[in-house]
Amino acid sequence: MDVKTGEEGLHELITNYQVKSLQKRFCFPDLMDYLRRDYDPRVCTIYGLRRTGKTTLMAQAAAELHDPDSVCWIICGEHDEIQDVKNVIHNHPQCRYFFLDEATRLENFMDASSILADRYTAIENKRIVMAGTDSLGFHFAFGSELFDRTHIFHTTYIPYREYRYLLGDDKTIDDYIEYGGTLTNGKIFYHNDETSGMDYTNDAIAENIFHSLEHYRGGGAFGALLPIYASGELTTFIRKIVELDNRTFLAQTVNRMFRSHDMGVLRSNLTRDPALDVDASVLKNKDFLEEVRKALSIREPLVHKADAQAIETIKDYLEVLDVIYVVPGTDRQVVLFSQPGLRYSQVEKEKKLLLESKYLKEFQETMRRDFARRLDETIKGRIMENIVFLDLTKNKEVSDRYQITTYRNTLGTHEFDVVLFDKEKDDAILLEVKHSDDFAPAYQARHLYDEDACAEFEQKTGMKIVGKGVVYRGDTRYYAAGIHYVSVDAMLEQPLTCIQMLQNSWDAHVKKTVHRSKEH
Repeated sequence: MDVKTGEEGLHELITNYQVKSLQKRFCFPDLMDYLRRDYDPRVCTIYGLRRTGKTTLMAQAAAELHDPDSVCWIICGEHDEIQDVKNVIHNHPQCRYFFLDEATRLENFMDASSILADRYTAIENKRIVMAGTDSLGFHFAFGSELFDRTHIFHTTYIPYREYRYLLGDDKTIDDYIEYGGTLTNGKIFYHNDETSGMDYTNDAIAENIFHSLEHYRGGGAFGALLPIYASGELTTFIRKIVELDNRTFLAQTVNRMFRSHDMGVLRSNLTRDPALDVDASVLKNKDFLEEVRKALSIREPLVHKADAQAIETIKDYLEVLDVIYVVPGTDRQVVLFSQPGLRYSQVEKEKKLLLESKYLKEFQETMRRDFARRLDETIKGRIMENIVFLDLTKNKEVSDRYQITTYRNTLGTHEFDVVLFDKEKDDAILLEVKHSDDFAPAYQARHLYDEDACAEFEQKTGMKIVGKGVVYRGDTRYYAAGIHYVSVDAMLEQPLTCIQMLQNSWDAHVKKTVHRSKEH
């Protein structure tokens, strides 16, 4: 156990974590509020995956207190116990603030951590802040030892607005799509071409779950995962589940791509190319989609033979860790990743397999590049949809007022990427999300100005449409028929302002339409 306190110890800490040069997470003021309270019986837990700023957040808080002699920083080791922490507290009576880094390493943390709150914060009025790599261990402790004894700050999800604030406002939505999810400026998901995203999945996610289960109840909480753990394959099993979900995402993206106008353009290019031997009709029949499915449906024996409950257990843990968000009402079929860079890096790896598939290998290099470019654009489009959906869902001001969902009619002919239902009124705002900086309403807004599609939506949902918008990478501007184009930066940084703008545009359009009808 490494203990630092006083001017010298805190100076080393502040220097190591570059406290003065880094911006602070948005939850920092709430953390400082906890530390500065006259009395609070609870401890504080900073809970999240690796590389999301937990330790830096604690170091910034320690520096902000401006009283090194009252601060004690404890780095827990593999064989340390809660008793060792108690000894440190007893041996430093002058300290009021204790920061425990790697707290989940403590051998009996999940079984005895309640003493930290029950004695040292509730009775002795200390302030204790904890963080640890195995954040699932904190979740287990929340359900038992730390139940109602801790404040919790989540760090895994880094919304776009905070990402730009922390890493620089020169970051774009494409930077966030490709690298968003950690505070390492994009490097963490891209070690090399062969392992992009996999090292992080192993270290931050799979090992997190593995170690937490090993320490919880003396290893007696594996349940349906016990046979896989006993075979020594649990971390591989977890990684394969994450990879398979991203492979499914890519397969769905290809299917969507074949419904888009882009594929029509590509087919036309292929048909006009006299040097190309491959029949372009392959791009519009089931044979090609079957090839795609074959290329992406590599059987994973470990997952295929696993008990269904084991798979569901891992998905539950992925939700707990904020790795994934399962869209409500979709029977766990629609899964969003809170770290877009992790999804994008893994999908990129799978895309390379697809580009080596039977039909695409026969295309000329220029056509393969064209297909790859269009596929990449479609992938980024879907991830951008997910980002907007998740950001609005997790934005408390927005979610307090609106229920965020999607809509697609039974026949699949009309869909709206994001729908905001007002919780107090029978009103709805419709959004289309396009990964484009071009202004092309004929394609981008076609569902929004389709009167039959909108009438069907109102009839099926019982909601009145009070706003329509296209969220894209271009500048905010009004289009027509009450439809407003909104910059994705504006929507993610000032969502309520943008939502009000959409409603104002729609109100003005409705009033103008009513006025014209009266004139006639």
